[in-house]
Amino acid sequence: MADPVISTLDELAPVLEAARKYDFMVAVERLRQRLVARDFLVASPLYDLTEEARIASKTALDVAISEQELHDDLRHITAYDYHRLVVLREQRARAAIEMLKPPRELKCMQCNGRWEKSRDPPRWWADFKERAKEELLLRPTTGVIFTLPFLQQSAHAGCTGCAASILSSWWFFDKLRRDIDDLPATV
Repeated sequence: MADPVISTLDELAPVLEAARKYDFMVAVERLRQRLVARDFLVASPLYDLTEEARIASKTALDVAISEQELHDDLRHITAYDYHRLVVLREQRARAAIEMLKPPRELKCMQCNGRWEKSRDPPRWWADFKERAKEELLLRPTTGVIFTLPFLQQSAHAGCTGCAASILSSWWFFDKLRRDIDDLPATV
C-alpha cells in the first residue's frame, strides 16, 4: 500500500497523533521518516520524538534563529528542549570561532613579502575571520563560510595576491571545515 501524500506538518501532526494513540507502529514509523524529510525539518520543529529531534537539531543549526518562522507546533516543544537547542548553538558557535586561528604557514606572497610583515597573517584573513565570526554566530555550521562567494569577498578585501593565497590555502580550509563539522551537532 502506498503512503498517503502529506505535504505539510499541519496535515502530518493529527495523523501521527492518531497513529500513536492507537499504536499503529508501522504508520508511526513511516510518519517519523516523513517528519525528518528536509522540507519538514527546515520549516517545522519536532516534538516528543527524541531521535527525530536529534536529526532536526542538526538541520536547525543551518538556519539562523531569527530567520525561522514562528510555527504553531512550537507549543509542543518544552522549554527544556528549546533551551538545549539554544545552548547547543551557542556552544558550537563559540567552539567554531575559537578555531579561527591562522597557522604560521598561511601567507600571501604580496602581503607577507616584506620582512617586517612576514609573521603577520595575510590581509584577507582579518576580513575572513570577522565575517566568519558573524556567520557562525547566526549559523554555527560550515555551510556558508567555505563557499566561493564568501571566500571571494575576503580576497577582494586584501591585496592583488590574496586570491591566489586563498586558493593555495585549501589545505587549511579543508582541515578547518572538518574540525568544525566534527563539533557536537545534536542535542
